[in-house]
Amino acid sequence: MVLLAFAVQVIVEPEIMIVDEALAVGDALFQRKCYARLEQLINDGMTLLLVTHDTETVKRICQRAVFLKEGEQAFDGDSNEGVLEYLRYLFPLENNTVPIKENLEKEIIYDENQYVYRTDVTDNKNEWGVGGGRVTDINVYGLEAPNILKTPQNITIEVLAEWSIDLVKEYIIKEQLLPNINIGIQLSDSRNINLYGTNTFLEDVMISPYEQSSAKVCFELKLPALFSGDILITAAIVVGNMTNFTNMHFSESASVIHNEAQCNKSGLIYFNTKVRSGVI
Repeated sequence: MVLLAFAVQVIVEPEIMIVDEALAVGDALFQRKCYARLEQLINDGMTLLLVTHDTETVKRICQRAVFLKEGEQAFDGDSNEGVLEYLRYLFPLENNTVPIKENLEKEIIYDENQYVYRTDVTDNKNEWGVGGGRVTDINVYGLEAPNILKTPQNITIEVLAEWSIDLVKEYIIKEQLLPNINIGIQLSDSRNINLYGTNTFLEDVMISPYEQSSAKVCFELKLPALFSGDILITAAIVVGNMTNFTNMHFSESASVIHNEAQCNKSGLIYFNTKVRSGVI
């Protein structure tokens, strides 16, 4: 019934539409059609009031967000900032005692002949997590100065992170977590559409939280031909695995690289295509 009701509503062209979690139902094809229709209506001037807990949808299609906490308005403003406030409410900062290691950057040896696009994320305001560990730096190899990507291209995204062994141990005991530090990255476009994400746990790389208090992780990516535009890099550090974990620090859209497309085809990703024609 929910699918039918929503399908009927998007056929017409209302001035105001109220949607309450309806985008979370249906198969992938139905959701794709719904998003396309909503974006068309919004571009035509319709006002959409979306009630949801899906933060990615809010960032993707909303310009303004209102965060309600215990029946009271806690935030009203930019949608990206509203999502951050909501995530900070879900994962309040409990421990902010991890010192920033001044010698961490000095421990890295760079190839003098290779350009490195460096981002110190300790000043990034778009962050959330309970604390006890944090991402400190994101370094990207394989770009042209200052931050130009020309796909298809191979790049390496290097993430530096650190944590408090004592606080991580408390999380592991309290939440019965796997004793593992999981460091990950996510790439998205300027419309907040996720392009790709991975982490050390998914790549079968285990990091002991007890034998060390910092780590440098390198993600080597073979990027296909992509659209022109900005690509935002988010980095995170959690303790545990994919199903049972504690979010210590997420640094949202901490580093931005710009891709210059090498072809004029349409779409987000360009595939190496060969076309043949013949007589039927």
